[in-house]
Amino acid sequence: PWVIKRREELQQSYVDALVSLGRLMGERQQLPDALGLYLRAAASAPYREDIVGEIMQIASGLGMMTTALHSYDRLKKELSEKLGMSPPQHLT
Repeated sequence: PWVIKRREELQQSYVDALVSLGRLMGERQQLPDALGLYLRAAASAPYREDIVGEIMQIASGLGMMTTALHSYDRLKKELSEKLGMSPPQHLT
C-alpha cells in the first residue's frame, strides 16, 4: 500500500536531515552535538555504513572509544544477521 511507501520516504528524509545537521555541527566543531545527531540517525538506519563511520570518527576524536566500538559492533551484527555481510574494510 501507498502508506508503507510514504512512511519509508519520510523515514529516509528524517535520516537525511539528521545526517545533514550532523555534518553542519561537525563543520562548526560542535562535535558532541554532531555525535548525538549521527547516533539518532543510526538508530533509524542501522545499515548505513557512512553514518557509523562518522560516529566512529567523532567518538574516537572525543575519546569515547566505547561508543565508537559499540557502533561498529552493532553495524557488524546487523549486517551479518540480516544481510549475511561484513562491514567494509575501511571501518575496521
